[in-house]
Amino acid sequence: SSGINAEYGFYTSRIAIRVLISNHLVLFGPEEECPGHYGVIDPSLDVQDIVDDAASSAKYLCNHHYGDSPAVQISIVNQKGSKDDEVSVVYIASHLHHMVFELMKNALRASVENPQNGEIHPVKVLIVQGERDISIKVSDRGSGIPMNLQDQLFDYHYSTAPEP
Repeated sequence: SSGINAEYGFYTSRIAIRVLISNHLVLFGPEEECPGHYGVIDPSLDVQDIVDDAASSAKYLCNHHYGDSPAVQISIVNQKGSKDDEVSVVYIASHLHHMVFELMKNALRASVENPQNGEIHPVKVLIVQGERDISIKVSDRGSGIPMNLQDQLFDYHYSTAPEP
């Protein structure tokens, strides 16, 4: 238990230090700042662009490894009152991309490894923008994770993927 807390602290500290260093380099170093950004923070990050890019990268890996990949269907619900097809958030693009990419890799793998009646079903992504937050839901029709393994899901060293 204390080992898990120490590891969690290590990784969260590492992320925080990387954000500070990256931001400092963009603001004061040789890195070029993107127009309209505050260092590495994008005040109007287009969530669908990030999801599209992460899905494309994950599909590339899936095609390379399995020779096939399912379609990815993206739906948007915007409850904020702006354009229906636009969801934006103040965030760091590389962090959102990394999280969505990992979710997409898992969903694509689950779909390819568990075809139903010989058919690989699409992975569905739902992006919802509420008044104060956004949610990104990635759904597949894989076999799921057995209940007895669910406690291990947030262990940094646990994976349902086969060893390479």
